[in-house]
Amino acid sequence: MHADSLYFVADLLSYFSIIFFDWLNLFTAPFAKGDSDVLWIIVPIYLSWLLAEYYQEKAGTSIGNAISNGFIGLWVGIDWARRLAGEFALTAVFAGKASITVSMFIYGSLVIYNGMKGRKLAMLIGRVKEVSYLMIVFSPIVYGLVPLTFDTIIGIVLFFPLVYGITGIADKILPSPPEEAKPALKNETQPNTEKQ
Repeated sequence: MHADSLYFVADLLSYFSIIFFDWLNLFTAPFAKGDSDVLWIIVPIYLSWLLAEYYQEKAGTSIGNAISNGFIGLWVGIDWARRLAGEFALTAVFAGKASITVSMFIYGSLVIYNGMKGRKLAMLIGRVKEVSYLMIVFSPIVYGLVPLTFDTIIGIVLFFPLVYGITGIADKILPSPPEEAKPALKNETQPNTEKQ
């Protein structure tokens, strides 16, 4: 290998590590900085993701589950808008945060709409891992804990398959929830057919 090739590879690895640590910062910043406003949103997202991933979506996403996930996305979009209303400024940073907020609002609305229409698209775009991932990585940006940079956006896109893969492996490794392992209970009471 030529020296130029080695420098290129070293630069590429250096840039990749910067993007990776910027991406990890999206997950740690809310807890490290202790911002109660963002924790108020982030902690329920994590909990709903873990619980829904294990108890609801391990066997697949239903229309009802997708609608619920869409509503959570819509609600977070509303909360982001509430937060941004107090920060209005004609800057590129505000425009970026506003774009993210409007996109989440539209995304949540589309999931809900398609779910209410019974379209299978809702089950595809309304899975909890996608909705939760977007809310978790963009909340620190909207709340101003992590700067909105091109590198951060690249990290969000580039490392999503890593999160998807880890959750997929966890779904395979973890045992099925107790409710899933048991057959559905039948209604034990028989209708009263006697005439009185």
